[in-house]
Amino acid sequence: MANLARASDDAVSCSVMLEILRSLANLSTPLKHGVIFLFNGAEANMLKVRGIDLAFIENGYLYHTKYDTPERIHIDSIQRAGDNILSVLKHLVMSDELADSSEHRHGNMVFFDLLGLTMVAYPAHVGTIINYVFAVATVIYLGWKCMLNSSVGCRCTRDLARVCIAVGCRYTRDLVCAVVMVVLSWGMALLTVLLVAWLVTLMGRSMFWYTHFYAAVSLYGSAAASMILLIHTLAKSLYYRVSEGTKHTTHDSALVKRHQSI
Repeated sequence: MANLARASDDAVSCSVMLEILRSLANLSTPLKHGVIFLFNGAEANMLKVRGIDLAFIENGYLYHTKYDTPERIHIDSIQRAGDNILSVLKHLVMSDELADSSEHRHGNMVFFDLLGLTMVAYPAHVGTIINYVFAVATVIYLGWKCMLNSSVGCRCTRDLARVCIAVGCRYTRDLVCAVVMVVLSWGMALLTVLLVAWLVTLMGRSMFWYTHFYAAVSLYGSAAASMILLIHTLAKSLYYRVSEGTKHTTHDSALVKRHQSI
């Protein structure tokens, strides 16, 4: 891509690095740690450097094309990128933790922002523990619901015990069917989105949705949501109607047996 305009990849980052270099050089406080500024090409091939990845997402369809020119990059975006990088870099070069990073080594970390208010971070093994706790709690809750639905209104007679078992089995069956419907709706939604993408490609407009965020939401989001609603509507009108009839039949049988025992 040597003959293409490369404003966003990567003339912008080079200019930001030069401005940050100027800002650090003019600091009145000496830096506690050194900084290496790496200007190079072919970084996407063999040179994999860990770090913070910043990218411009607006007008992304111009990326790696002849239209990727400086006038199409917003000055505000460049300023925001420079401000963020400079703030992070100042914090790192002045931090005491980098003097001996082994003392602050926690392995892989999980981190995310909470509604843009604060940053939450914890070791990856803590995240694994949290996932297992929620998984076990879910299994226990669902098992308790099965036992609860199978024991409501039942006594210790043999006939009613059979009814209780039938009710519990029906609840378990409904739960499994609900999970299957959710997974099926997701799969059908994915296939629908792929079908729409294929049709758009055949029309020669494969990248038109990239011009605006709402175009992607309207085109693919509406298709996926419609398919999910269709699957759940069909499930409600077909399966759950039969399930409700079975439930009433079981309940009536329980009442008849209870009346006969009385």
